[in-house]
Amino acid sequence: MKALEDFRSKYDALSDKIEAHITVVFPTDSLLAGLSACEAIDCLLVKKEINISFGKRMVYHGSIGYLEIVEGREEVDSIYRFFSRKLNIVSSVEFVPHVTVVRDGKIRPPELDLGVNSFRISKVVLERIGMNEESICEYKRRL
Repeated sequence: MKALEDFRSKYDALSDKIEAHITVVFPTDSLLAGLSACEAIDCLLVKKEINISFGKRMVYHGSIGYLEIVEGREEVDSIYRFFSRKLNIVSSVEFVPHVTVVRDGKIRPPELDLGVNSFRISKVVLERIGMNEESICEYKRRL
């Protein structure tokens, strides 16, 4: 993951505040109020680890650049659907399992070669974004 973090430090202004991650639910005020999210995570994640791999081609949505998940896409998508149903979240934005690597895409690298293209997700973090765009951990579980 060092290659990913090095790349993010060049192109993502929030890389020092927010770790590389896969978002499985869009931010919402009802996240903690509408569900015991920690219990839901414990019930949902019966596997020890989730294997994922990324494509190399950068995909851009506005000024955000990301790598789409290839292997593990279905598992991440099912976690997203689970939380969306439980929290009654309806989004006009299509969910695409990904890792954000570029923010404020004035410079748009066409691809990112991480060398090793397969990773294991070894922890789940429930976080909220603070007033200074920092990550505030509400719950963490190692898989």
